Amino acid sequence: MNQSTQEIICTAYAKGKRHDFQLFKDTKLKFNSEIECLADKGYQGRKRLHANSRTPQKKPRGGVLHSQQKRRNRQLAQQRVVGEQVNYRLKIFRILSERSAQSAAKIWFTI
Repeated sequence: MNQSTQEIICTAYAKGKRHDFQLFKDTKLKFNSEIECLADKGYQGRKRLHANSRTPQKKPRGGVLHSQQKRRNRQLAQQRVVGEQVNYRLKIFRILSERSAQSAAKIWFTI
């Protein structure tokens, strides 16, 4: 998704329940190396597939995050919120949960 325009650039789907990171790996989509990917903790390991990816730092087992790590996590969350809000709007209109007869262009303008 383009953060400045909130335009959805690419989508993928699969039958049944599947984590979106697994779907990403299965589709073998390649991103332009200049595109920055902001992801949540569920995408740990994405940097091996796309070098320009950022995910939050996980707290070590039995440990704590340092203030600089917490600050970076907060900054990442503030940037990711735009994409999360678009996902939320798509879910409200049940666009992501049901197959629609409309084309993607018609759905986008419906929102």
